[in-house]
Amino acid sequence: MKKSKQEDLMKILATGRYSYEDGNILSHKPSGVKVLRGGMLPAGYKQYTLFDGKRYGRGTKVLVYAHILVYMMHHGEYPVGLEIDHIDRDVSNNRIENLRAVPTYINHLNRSERDSTYKKQRSIRHKEIKAIRSLMKDGLSQYAIARKLNLGISATRYIIKKIEAGESLKYEL
Repeated sequence: MKKSKQEDLMKILATGRYSYEDGNILSHKPSGVKVLRGGMLPAGYKQYTLFDGKRYGRGTKVLVYAHILVYMMHHGEYPVGLEIDHIDRDVSNNRIENLRAVPTYINHLNRSERDSTYKKQRSIRHKEIKAIRSLMKDGLSQYAIARKLNLGISATRYIIKKIEAGESLKYEL
């Protein structure tokens, strides 16, 4: 995290406008306490836009991931040279017990097997190819197949293109 962004976030958190309770980020305003909804990214990460309370664009505004926000609320600041890791690999589980600060290489070791890549190529498993073939026979679209098998659309398109062309596919057993 950039130093200026961290400083802005620390200023916003120092105002006492925001707190964390039972997996929710709360906004404390004169009108009452409200649970912030936040935005959901395609990868499953949640992010929030926080303000320092000043109106009409005169204040500070910061866009921050939920797991970073929760970590900073509990530990004070973002650890220099480290990343915030979800221990159970569930990016929607932002409870403080599930977050830890680790070096980048350890964070990459904690990735699930499905997320692993090698030279920007994803290894395709035999069971996925078999499942794609059967779903293609059922007449499902590429997007529906990708959603059903929890694959990226580009990987699904690649496999379908190879199957339709009759080319062989490399895969791991």
